[in-house]
Amino acid sequence: MTLELSDGRSIPHVVVCDSFLKRLLGFMFRKKLAPGQALLFPGCWIIHTCFMRKSIRVLFLDNGHAVVREIENMKPWRIAWCGRARHTLEIVRG
Repeated sequence: MTLELSDGRSIPHVVVCDSFLKRLLGFMFRKKLAPGQALLFPGCWIIHTCFMRKSIRVLFLDNGHAVVREIENMKPWRIAWCGRARHTLEIVRG
């Protein structure tokens, strides 16, 4: 799916992580990740990059898909959160 942000940006190649297993695994343990590939975690305001091999870009979104916090280069083995966020988008950097 393509996610439309409130500022007019479009994020293509978004997979919604709407099951326990998808939310649990996310990008962890994946060897091949295509640049621009993205995961949307509905109802999520805190994430980690444990067990990940690459840095990712993170967008914390409110209910209207407005970006309330952006991390351009979140490295492996980090934790990040945003109390105002209602969804989190993880994007493979490329």
